Amino acid sequence: MLTFTYHGLACVELELAICLLLNPGRSPYEELELLTTKNPDYVLVSSSADVFMGYVSQFPPNPDRMIFGNEQVIASLQEQGIDITQLRAIKHAESFDAGQGVVVTAYEQSYETDQLITNTMYYVTSKQANVLHLGQAQNLRGLGDCRPHLLCIPIAGPKSGVFTPQAAAETAALIEPNYVLPLLGDVAQSTQFDIAVAAQKKKITRLFPAEGEAYSVPIYERK
Repeated sequence: MLTFTYHGLACVELELAICLLLNPGRSPYEELELLTTKNPDYVLVSSSADVFMGYVSQFPPNPDRMIFGNEQVIASLQEQGIDITQLRAIKHAESFDAGQGVVVTAYEQSYETDQLITNTMYYVTSKQANVLHLGQAQNLRGLGDCRPHLLCIPIAGPKSGVFTPQAAAETAALIEPNYVLPLLGDVAQSTQFDIAVAAQKKKITRLFPAEGEAYSVPIYERK
């Protein structure tokens, strides 16, 4: 059984043997669920954009908590006054043992929009389940051999720099996870994604968790 909480945008909280919080971001347009009450063991950040890391500096103090990200992320968090002893830069294809059977591997990709963007995709393996969070990805370039039970994939419009609904459905069919959690920009993309999923020849189980509520799904082995 895998239990997780979706907090909106790209933020996913994984309740494994330890607690991992991925991409606790803030929207410039609306106030998401306040994440400052969270006390995760590890925070994993994909991008230096505020929608991926806007809440990191507001967590309750915990000297044992480690925050991982690429060099752009770490530099930005240092500018926000985060204690450097809590920050760890993680490189492409690098893994770390989070304890109690949980291992995190980072896969990095860079691309240009109006500036050079570095995105880190995180593959989390554990005794309960394997989870792949694609962060701010717009393709699978740089991704290693991953067999996730849960795929977290960002979806937005064609000029957003992430997957379009059609590309997201095709990517999910290629990876073949047990479940797909779309990280959505708006309702229109949600509808377009559902249409694209229905057109795929392979079965894709899309999840509809309520934001801010723990959600559990059974895990079955992939063929």
